[in-house]
Amino acid sequence: MGLPTGWTCSTRPANAPALVPRQGRLRAASLFAGIGGLDLGITAAMETKIYVEKDEACKRVLQRRIADRQLDAGKIISNIEDMVPADVESIEAVVAGFPCPDIAISGKKRGLSAERSSLFRFVVKAAAWSKCGTIVLENVANILSDTMRSVFFEVIAYLWCLGFCDLRWGVLTASSVGSPQCRKRWFLVGFRSQEDRQRFQDLMPALEADDVKGIATKPWNQQNTVALKDWLVPRMPQSEKERLLQLGHAVVPQCAQAAVSLLTHMPVEPKVPSSTAAPCSST
Repeated sequence: MGLPTGWTCSTRPANAPALVPRQGRLRAASLFAGIGGLDLGITAAMETKIYVEKDEACKRVLQRRIADRQLDAGKIISNIEDMVPADVESIEAVVAGFPCPDIAISGKKRGLSAERSSLFRFVVKAAAWSKCGTIVLENVANILSDTMRSVFFEVIAYLWCLGFCDLRWGVLTASSVGSPQCRKRWFLVGFRSQEDRQRFQDLMPALEADDVKGIATKPWNQQNTVALKDWLVPRMPQSEKERLLQLGHAVVPQCAQAAVSLLTHMPVEPKVPSSTAAPCSST
């Protein structure tokens, strides 16, 4: 997966080096945080203050990784419906790998009107409440397919209405950064203003396309290979089932790092909206 050995375990420390606090990072809220893979990938630019995650096994992992100082110390909210404006009042960035079951190619493709993927509305609420200047989203690549095009346009429309006029998105596979799986994912980075974009560019290390090839050779990505026979077992303990579920929904950190960096530093100037096509106000 590209996660450090032992990352999914809540009883022993993983083998990654402890997080070294850096100055000036954006205060971030991580919605649908899972086991923190997305946060780990962009930790150079983001200091996560709030984690929102419902799954009990994932929460135990988040708590352990915070205790290990491999994730930022932050409040964990169990139910996104319990999030209130005060939780995000000091937040400068919203990060969200919002639910994909109703968007994925293997799902029912009901889009944002269905029970799970409609939770995207809380991403909109968090961004509106916090008036954050930066947003990072992740989902399945199928969001760009012909069948899900209306969902993609709806997401873009919401962000535009919130004032995110500079939007960049793309698809990157985990195999592109050395992981032995395809795992194609869509990433989006958005900014409200040129100042917000410049600040994030200053914080997020720039990567050239050729640099991506070497990302997976970092020491913290070694010794993570698992023999196929170890996965294909008819019976396994509950802890292993939980681990598989965690990994199944997790973001490969190196993939997030590469995608967000490349999008952030892409040399494309955003289109400036005309006075007759200004973003609608957010409430």
